[in-house]
Amino acid sequence: PEIAGKYVVDYDLVSSVSANNQTQRSEIFRNGVGLADSLSEVTGRSGELDTMSGGAVVEMNGTTDTIDLRVQTTGGTITVTNRRLRMIRVGP
Repeated sequence: PEIAGKYVVDYDLVSSVSANNQTQRSEIFRNGVGLADSLSEVTGRSGELDTMSGGAVVEMNGTTDTIDLRVQTTGGTITVTNRRLRMIRVGP
């Protein structure tokens, strides 16, 4: 964001994996560092749709800070659909 302050950052997504009993993990990162409060994990079966969501309160400097959402699986291929990442400024 271009305005420094405190932000609520949250996400939700739908995912599926190509192999049975694989852990899917999603997490928000600020400047390349994972925000533990935002971590979501599910164990999926091949072809099932799983929902993951999470969020965190983050201080942003308004100039160089970045936010991204990363998703991974312990095996097979993960497909992500219906994803949303939202940032709402809640204070200075």
